[in-house]
Amino acid sequence: MTTEFSDFRDDFKHEAQELLPEIQECILSIEEDSNNKDAIHRLFRAMHTLKGVSAMVGYNDISQFTHHIENTLLNVREETIPVTKDLINLLLVSQDQIKMMIDGEGKSDSDLIKMIIASFDTLLPSKKEQKVSPIKQESQKQRTYDIKFKPYTSMLTPSGIYLAQFLNEISALGECTIKPQPQEIPEEINPNQCYLSWDIKLKTTADLLTVKNSCDSFKTMSETNILEESLEAQEDHIPKIGEILIERGQVDPEYVDEAVEYQEKIKKVINDSKEQKIPDGPSAKTNTESVRVSSQKLDHLLNIVGELVIAQAQLNQSNMTSNKSELSTAIEQVERLTGELRDCMINIRMLPIGTTFNKFKRLIRDLSNELGKEIDLITEGGETELDKTVIEKLFDPLVHIIRNSADHGIENPDKRIKNGKAKKGSICLNAAHRGSNIVITIKDDGAGLDQDAIRLKAIEKGIISKDTQISEKDIYSLIFAPGFSTSEKVTKVSGRGVGMDVVKRSIDALRGTIQIETEKGKGTCLSLFLPLTLAIIDGLLIEAGKNFFVLPLEFVEECLELSKETFAMSDERNIIALRGQLIPYFNLQEAFNLSKNKSHLGQIVIVNFNNNVCGIVVDEIIGNYQAVIKPLGDIFYSAEGVSGATILGDGTVALILDIPKITQYAVQKEKEFVSQKQIV
Repeated sequence: MTTEFSDFRDDFKHEAQELLPEIQECILSIEEDSNNKDAIHRLFRAMHTLKGVSAMVGYNDISQFTHHIENTLLNVREETIPVTKDLINLLLVSQDQIKMMIDGEGKSDSDLIKMIIASFDTLLPSKKEQKVSPIKQESQKQRTYDIKFKPYTSMLTPSGIYLAQFLNEISALGECTIKPQPQEIPEEINPNQCYLSWDIKLKTTADLLTVKNSCDSFKTMSETNILEESLEAQEDHIPKIGEILIERGQVDPEYVDEAVEYQEKIKKVINDSKEQKIPDGPSAKTNTESVRVSSQKLDHLLNIVGELVIAQAQLNQSNMTSNKSELSTAIEQVERLTGELRDCMINIRMLPIGTTFNKFKRLIRDLSNELGKEIDLITEGGETELDKTVIEKLFDPLVHIIRNSADHGIENPDKRIKNGKAKKGSICLNAAHRGSNIVITIKDDGAGLDQDAIRLKAIEKGIISKDTQISEKDIYSLIFAPGFSTSEKVTKVSGRGVGMDVVKRSIDALRGTIQIETEKGKGTCLSLFLPLTLAIIDGLLIEAGKNFFVLPLEFVEECLELSKETFAMSDERNIIALRGQLIPYFNLQEAFNLSKNKSHLGQIVIVNFNNNVCGIVVDEIIGNYQAVIKPLGDIFYSAEGVSGATILGDGTVALILDIPKITQYAVQKEKEFVSQKQIV
């Protein structure tokens, strides 16, 4: 890569990564509605931007390829070629090819590119077949545009390629007069910065949208204002309103001249005001503009904020030990600012999940064609925000779930009609906030899970024995076992028994849980319960067996004293009676083999996850604690009941308890006890 372009190619790749999903979304929107003019215009502008910017940074193959696509889209926009399935397929293949070219530093398979271009050319009408559409007839009228082009000082490169590209783009549209404006050139200049602006008068048959598209490619590097001055037919002169009034004798010519002179003064004031507001560079933009920051920098900043939270906890601990009242006010101020900084950092990392949802529209389209099924993807709650790391790690599990729903869940069209269903199946993706969690549901209207088939396959695989008594809920959970699949044959889509295993592992790694609801013949719904962030949580610090633990505060309902009378009523079972309800409990000392505190039975913390309630027996409840989550490492991957660790103010390590797993364990153990009693 030459040094001439190396600094700009990274910026181009970032911009392309934002444009490619938009391109795919537009293509699929056009497929759904061929009359969606907005999607056609957006797709044309995106391809035009890719063409212009790729040429600027020396990716000529990408620029030439997108030029052919843009030419086809121009005909689509002018309604000279129809939107067909072949066109949609070509556009999607082209989008994939552009992504491969960008990932490969502009390199491409020349034979494949030629084949795609030739396919586009076959769709274009010959000159004899071309019909002049109303849009094209309108574009034959002569227009005059006043364009004020002011690049940011940072736009100029040593080769001046950005400026040359822009001026060439505009000049190609028609008769062009370009005047430089040197008023803002300082006495001392930097040769690598641009201080000029240009006034451009363009006479063209192109409409305003076409001119705007040419300027949009440079919108991130300049301030460009376009004013349509007049609209004149090439062969006829359209009289102005002043001429009509004079001809009718309704006004005198001198009044019209005075009005025009006054209008010119107003126009000059407005234009001068606009010029004064033009910023000198991207940093001078309004506060509503976004700034592109690499994810590595955000991750590093989050780590720093996490360490700051730990340091602030250490400061609190030291002050409690030294009991210096003069420091209390300052420490409280630091604690408040640290909390605000933490919340601000978490909000910065939040992204709407809708962008990820939109990526699955293409997946569903391809799966529908491959499986010979008709499937509609419905997305809801796309505006729901989630930590960017969670979104990134959530993509693969969602792919596996959607592929399984399409292959195993949704039936063939003939079978659906026979069962009284609509010919087209549906998969609904939904995201919503629930407390401090995000719940993502994937629901299909397919055949549902077959309980008997799952049980038989589990026995065949040796996962359970033939005599094992297992609940309906646990039977459905068997689909997450490694190597488990009810499919009779292996296809390109599924059947190898690895997909749902990957889903379970990925969701566990995100400190999330999965819940299955299904009805045979009606469909299946998988609900993923995920934390908003993987970095910092509000917790309840407790002590058990001279060890410290943190309970995520979102699951805690209440804290109670565990008296001897309460324990005596348990009938040697791990249950307590609370307001007429029997609640199972989890004893940390017994479960983790900790040293027991014989002085008293301790306290119990009542936790609730997804309406499953249980108690956790502890020695002492210390209080609220803001925990910075630290991963345990691969060696502790199989550790049950803990989801991470945190560092306390005195440097002690405290384990963060996995409440969903502990709750599930306690409730299941009580069910097994009751079941055994009934058998006896």
